Amino acid sequence: RKTMQMDQWMYMMGLLGLLEDEKSGFTIREARLCYVFAQMRVIDDFKDVEKYESLNFIDFLEALARCAECFPLPALSVIKKEGYISGLAYMTAVRADECDIGYPNRDSRFFIKPKTRPLALKLQDFLDYLFRCVFVHMGYSDEDYTLEKAESAFKSLRKKRKDGGG
Repeated sequence: RKTMQMDQWMYMMGLLGLLEDEKSGFTIREARLCYVFAQMRVIDDFKDVEKYESLNFIDFLEALARCAECFPLPALSVIKKEGYISGLAYMTAVRADECDIGYPNRDSRFFIKPKTRPLALKLQDFLDYLFRCVFVHMGYSDEDYTLEKAESAFKSLRKKRKDGGG
């Protein structure tokens, strides 16, 4: 079975830069809670320890959705009104203290507060942010990002990894 352990999840969160700034409110604690709350419940944790301690693919998708709910990324429409081309450009400016707005203070980020925007929209913006993070990490420019270019880059990365090249 393909699964993801907590240490792999946290490593991915770090690689994507989601835990870079304590001021954002998305900390190691929130990343761990997203992981734990997304885990499928197990009837007998002693019989199936791997399932009890890891995320399957469906759990992984839920964990990403929970991150989209908690991560302090404003709506893409708000980001574009402020003159940024993407969530990545906005977050980069916020982290460098070059943005007047800063991190949004949304109560809806917290697990028990009422939600103000549909999860589907938050998830769409969050995934765009994540894909751009990976795209830029691969050596491309945020300004050059398109879904087609990202898909091509991700396919080449997957092929390279499959062939044992990294």
